[in-house]
Amino acid sequence: MEPVWNGQLTCDYEHTRPGSTPLELDLYTVSLTRWPAVFMDDLRSYGRLRRPGIVDIPEADHLALTGRWHQLLADPAYARAMTAAAEQRHQLADTTLLALEHQLKAGTADGQHLAAATTAILGVMSAHVVNWLLPDDDWQHLLATLLGGDADGRACRLALNTPDDTGHLLDAHLVLLDGAAALADGSDLAAAAGALAARAGTLYGHGSPAAATMPLEDHARAAHLLTATAATDTTSQRHVIDASRRRAVRLRDAWVLAARLAAAGDPDATARVEAMTIVCRWAAGSEETRKVQRHRYLAAARRWCERHGADPATVTTADLLALGADR
Repeated sequence: MEPVWNGQLTCDYEHTRPGSTPLELDLYTVSLTRWPAVFMDDLRSYGRLRRPGIVDIPEADHLALTGRWHQLLADPAYARAMTAAAEQRHQLADTTLLALEHQLKAGTADGQHLAAATTAILGVMSAHVVNWLLPDDDWQHLLATLLGGDADGRACRLALNTPDDTGHLLDAHLVLLDGAAALADGSDLAAAAGALAARAGTLYGHGSPAAATMPLEDHARAAHLLTATAATDTTSQRHVIDASRRRAVRLRDAWVLAARLAAAGDPDATARVEAMTIVCRWAAGSEETRKVQRHRYLAAARRWCERHGADPATVTTADLLALGADR
């Protein structure tokens, strides 16, 4: 988000995500304008599209919409409902992506499947506002007040960002370690390479999976990496990762308990801490899931375009959503 100028904020993904295709820029900007409807059932648009990649938001609209959202985020009941709905959007995206990927593999994917996946992923992408629209300053001030100082408030706020599940890059490395360990036990290399490519292929490499194949989508490269990793001590690596994850989760839970105890006796502070805990844990995990699903979708859209004579470098969400209305 650019600084306010002349009563307007500008969100410029052309600058922050150089090299993105129009489709990838669309995923960010179309979903950005719709986030009030996704999170608050508020049909007002969050700004307007100047062009794919750039959204202009009047400051008054920004303050009104985020102000209302921040009020809602202080309510544990709203926090639970919001995060539950967000998880349902992730599940829907996963279901539609799996269907699209299976049909692409079988050579039978039609426009309806791609349109359904596009609709689902746009709902997921609206959650990218949690990067920068959460009331972090208010939460930081509350925690510092409850815990007796800025340092403890910051430490608690950072710990709250620990997700329940392993982050996407670390999870991809665990998939690699498991595949390499299976190889060492005699598993088939081609099958292991296929599994690695399917689980982590779109996550590694520079550029956008909407524009070009990522390195590990290539089964030969995946097989080479698995073979090299199988020669290392995969068991020790996994033990280190698992131990680090357990420590991080224990630290998060300790800070959550400390904040709850510090708020005890103050109903308003107790509610705010509870809501904050719910939202932060979801937001951290949502970011990880969203990255994986976004890359899976972009890669699937690229493969669909290649098979149907469309140009993945120019196609937009509007083009793909229209496929669902063609039947």
